[in-house]
Amino acid sequence: MAAIALFGIVAYRALPVSDLPTVDFPTIQVRAGLPGGDPGSMAASVASPLERQFTTIAGVDSMISQSSMGNTQVTLQFDLGRPIDSAAVDVQTAIAEDELLTEVRLPGPRDDAGSAYASLEQPASGYAIVGVAAVVIRSAAKGPIGASAIAITGVGPVAYRASAVEKALAGSDGSAAAIAAAAAHATDGVTVNSDIHADREYRTEMARVFTVRAIEAALARLG
Repeated sequence: MAAIALFGIVAYRALPVSDLPTVDFPTIQVRAGLPGGDPGSMAASVASPLERQFTTIAGVDSMISQSSMGNTQVTLQFDLGRPIDSAAVDVQTAIAEDELLTEVRLPGPRDDAGSAYASLEQPASGYAIVGVAAVVIRSAAKGPIGASAIAITGVGPVAYRASAVEKALAGSDGSAAAIAAAAAHATDGVTVNSDIHADREYRTEMARVFTVRAIEAALARLG
């Protein structure tokens, strides 16, 4: 049985703004170990079957494999529109039944990125009526925002990327006015939940408010 390790690199969406930091494509590395296997055997018996399985996964832009004594590594690069979490699920599903997923790793934060999470919690349960996670990339303290990733939970039927907010932030100066203008798009294209904890209008407004707070907190961590 080959042992499989899955490595996911969380990337941010590249935005069409010149002179801004380069943003990596979503990338996943799969490593397989087979004690005693020579490089040729690893390539034929481990790498090739994995590659055949991975070609069925949507959004794969490129695939490179490397085999050495007892080890094989397959690197999958996805297009920017493919969420890394769902891609990782598809990769895990593609691994054969007699292989074992042993590890998932994420890299440390970038030096030019700040992140924060802000939420409105239901007092009794701690359940997030609205939760917003923000990652903002900025190459200089007073420079334009290069890219961002904004994820919102509790507002719609499922958690989602607020792509309209990300687009509005791109290239902005990160001022209070720019953040407010971007946060106004927090629920664009989303069917907002309405339940006993919060009606649709209140959730919509809180999505805007907590998107502002998360972005501001993320920028504050950049100094």
